[in-house]
Amino acid sequence: MSLLKKYKLQGHEAVECAELLEWARWFETADRQVAEDFIDDPEAGQTLRVSTVFLGLDYRFGGKGPPLIFETMAFGPKEEMIDLRGRIRTVSIVLPFQLRYSTLDEAVIGHVQICNDVRETIADRQREIAAAVAKAKEPHD
Repeated sequence: MSLLKKYKLQGHEAVECAELLEWARWFETADRQVAEDFIDDPEAGQTLRVSTVFLGLDYRFGGKGPPLIFETMAFGPKEEMIDLRGRIRTVSIVLPFQLRYSTLDEAVIGHVQICNDVRETIADRQREIAAAVAKAKEPHD
C-alpha cells in the first residue's frame, strides 16, 4: 500500500483512487484549476498571479488529519534564470503566500483570503511609500 494517496475530482468531491493508472489517466486531462486572479502592483510595475489548484495527491504525506489536496500560491513577475545545465529558463517567482486545503470549499475561501492578503500587502507598501515621501517633503531645521 502506498503512503502517497491519490485523488480525483468527481464534481466537487475528491475521491481516493486506489489504482495508480486510473489516477494517472484522470490527472492527464483533468482541469484542476479552481481559481486564478491577476492583481496589479502599480508601484512595482508588475502583475501578480494567485492560483488555486487541485493537487490530486495528499500533501500531508501520511500525517494525521484530512488529506491536503488543494493549494493556493501567489506568483510574482517572470524572470530569466540559468538552470544547472547552463540553459536560460523563464520562471515565475513564488511569493510567500501559500496554503493547502482538504476541501474545495476551503480552497475557494482560502483563494479569496490570499488575494485579499496580497492586495493588503500592496496597499501597506503604498502607504509606507506615501508616508516616506511626505516626510521627505517636510521642512528640515
